[in-house]
Amino acid sequence: MTNGAITCAMIASLLLAGPAYAQEASVFAAIETRMQEIVAAGETPSVSAAAIQDGRATWLHAEGWA
Repeated sequence: MTNGAITCAMIASLLLAGPAYAQEASVFAAIETRMQEIVAAGETPSVSAAAIQDGRATWLHAEGWA
């Protein structure tokens, strides 16, 4: 599985899960950490992700150079 697919799978699992507000911060932190690792390893110049709920962005994050 490629890093992009891993990131997409992590985000999809977040979006498909029911409300778990106490766990959201740790889930987002894990995604941000993985995004930082991907960019630091030189696998891609940048990566971005968003969590959308009820048509609104509830979380946005970007890492990288471009």
